[in-house]
Amino acid sequence: MIESNNEYRQIAAALYRVMKGRKITFEELGKRLGVSSRTAKRIIHGDDYSISKVAEVCEAIGIRFFDLMQLAHEEEESSFEMTMEQEEFFAASVKHYRFLQLIKRGKTLVEIRSEHQLTKKDTDRYLRDLEKLGLVERFPDEKFKIKVRGGHNFIRKGPLEKAIAWKDTERFTKAIYERTGDLQAFSTSSGTAVSAKTNESFKKEAEALAAKYRLIGQRERSLLPAKDLIRVRWMLGIVYPFDTWIQEVPM
Repeated sequence: MIESNNEYRQIAAALYRVMKGRKITFEELGKRLGVSSRTAKRIIHGDDYSISKVAEVCEAIGIRFFDLMQLAHEEEESSFEMTMEQEEFFAASVKHYRFLQLIKRGKTLVEIRSEHQLTKKDTDRYLRDLEKLGLVERFPDEKFKIKVRGGHNFIRKGPLEKAIAWKDTERFTKAIYERTGDLQAFSTSSGTAVSAKTNESFKKEAEALAAKYRLIGQRERSLLPAKDLIRVRWMLGIVYPFDTWIQEVPM
């Protein structure tokens, strides 16, 4: 049983948000559960407090129970850092880092095997290695729990920043200026002279804006089907003191 009415209300509200995001009606949910739309509505609005029923609804609407619990109790953006040992492992085997990203985005092992031409032995090996690193806990029947939440913050000047972040930054900059075909990109850049106080204010607002949309993205990954999401990258930055290259042109 759920421990309290308030806790169930949070879970029920999260279930309803997922339903709305994925455009699942009570009638459709009822069909998937084998009950009437009225009963389905009663379940979501909090008349049934069993964990087993919540888990059944999760399966019907396509969200993992663990992900729903996170969504129900998530009020702030979450992030995590790795140890130097973990980063060194991933820097030496970027494929393992990509696998971690895929399962953190909610990809099932079946989907990963199908989309990346892997075998069950391959995905078992990835999970086993991640478990040794303390990032995943494995259970029977290919069940697992990811032990980290939110976005990953690279160690400053650490192995993964050198192996991934620097290359991504180079690719990002190139895409901004060489976009072709269907690639959409937007950029804006300004240079001026301001006080240290104004510069600090700009920095705080930029950080808050980035945090706001990271949190929105975090929620939408749980609420919306994968087909309605697009992978994007944005970059906000300040460099100071800064002199443009034109100031170095001989006159």
